[in-house]
Amino acid sequence: MLEVSGGIGVLFGLVGLLFAVVGAAIVITLVVKTADRRRLLDSGLAAEARCLDTYTRSSSEGTGSRHAILSFVTADGREVRIQPVITGPVVPGDFVTVRYDPARPQRAVMVGNGSGAVANGCGAVVGLIVAVMFIGVGLFFAAAGFGLFDLASGGAPDPGSTPWAPSP
Repeated sequence: MLEVSGGIGVLFGLVGLLFAVVGAAIVITLVVKTADRRRLLDSGLAAEARCLDTYTRSSSEGTGSRHAILSFVTADGREVRIQPVITGPVVPGDFVTVRYDPARPQRAVMVGNGSGAVANGCGAVVGLIVAVMFIGVGLFFAAAGFGLFDLASGGAPDPGSTPWAPSP
């Protein structure tokens, strides 16, 4: 099936470890961002934000995401503008509720932006599944590259290669 040895095996193993590290970084990022969002929605200060404008940001794949430019005033009088992704019907002139941390108001989150908790939770779960698959595949290829098992023999060790095997 797949046999790697020597320098190529080490390189294969290192690339596998790189994939596992990238997957772990994605997991950590998703968990931290989800926890921050949840914390802000639960205990952040509320403010009324006015929608100044909306726009669509397109990607090279032909998909796009809608954004709004929201402006609000913090409790201490600072004016802050944020540009969250929106999924609901928000048009310029609308007022929406945002929640923010007084220490970092530029990271405010829009309350009830039309996607709801279920959609946000589903996105996080899908992201975690993809990241865990990244980690698993990376560790699999790292193990194969570093010779922890031989894929050519179906994963079974070669009995002739063990020091305790009887001599012929």
